[in-house]
Amino acid sequence: MTILECRSVTRTYRTPSGDICALPSTSLAVQEGGSLALVGPSGSGKSTLLSLVAGLERPTTGDVWFKGAPYSGLSMAGLLKHRRKHIGLLTQNPIFIRGLSLWDNIAIPLRLNGWAEQSIRVRLSDLLARLGIADLRWRQPSKVSGGELQRAALARAIAHRPALVLADEPTGSLDQANRNAAAELMIEVARETGCALVVATHDVAVADRMQQVVRLAQESSP
Repeated sequence: MTILECRSVTRTYRTPSGDICALPSTSLAVQEGGSLALVGPSGSGKSTLLSLVAGLERPTTGDVWFKGAPYSGLSMAGLLKHRRKHIGLLTQNPIFIRGLSLWDNIAIPLRLNGWAEQSIRVRLSDLLARLGIADLRWRQPSKVSGGELQRAALARAIAHRPALVLADEPTGSLDQANRNAAAELMIEVARETGCALVVATHDVAVADRMQQVVRLAQESSP
């Protein structure tokens, strides 16, 4: 089943000095459980495309389709509900709420989706154990290493069992050893859970692990 399609999507921003093309016409399709890497130089539109797929903004032309339904049929409030339920987001420098433990940070998407506390305990206990951070659950985000924090971010992205995970340079802030380990873990977890995975990356080693690669070569206008 095709879970995600981008059909000739573009994104142009109007400025006083003229239009800026942030994303040239791009089409792609990802199957359920599939993986795709977006590669290209800085300014080629990788993050912009992820933003469109996440429903954070709308394309200038073209449309994004999810399980056969277009985003254009959803209001911004509808896109928010869609994102909250069906999409997991993973970034290079994940933001955690200070003052909350890793456990409570990771539980946020579950609580937003109305999960019962008992179900949250069962889900997170299993997930954190699989990711090797169960013993860190009550630590503050500032008290764990970069690799451990990235594992916690991955846990948060997939905790609510999304159908699609979007990762924007998820290994960029890690050293090579942790980068390779994080990439393998991300792909393994996506495969086990059956979610589709779209990763924007400069890391050739990460891109090579994906089933598909889409190259965005055109840089944005200055």
